[in-house]
Amino acid sequence: MDSMLYVAIAAFVGIAVGLLMSLIYKSALKGQKTSIEAERNKIIENAQKEAENIKKESMLEAKDIVYQAKTDAEKELRERRSDVNQLEKRLRQKEETLDRKFDLIENANMK
Repeated sequence: MDSMLYVAIAAFVGIAVGLLMSLIYKSALKGQKTSIEAERNKIIENAQKEAENIKKESMLEAKDIVYQAKTDAEKELRERRSDVNQLEKRLRQKEETLDRKFDLIENANMK
């Protein structure tokens, strides 16, 4: 009977130790899960911040490209206007020269 009591006590202690170990294991897993979730949230937050920074940098770069293109186009337009003005000036000078020659010829024919 004593041996049965010892066996029962041993079985009870074994079951209690098993349950205690199970609770400790579950608690450790829950702690790991919480830690993993916190790390995951931190990674997601960092990724979102980095994505936002990349987006801002891309927008600034795009604005810079547009500004540079606009500046280049305005410069080319000024150069073309200058060329047109020079051509118009040359044309006026040729017209004036032709008018003077025509007047000289006309005056020579009238005499």
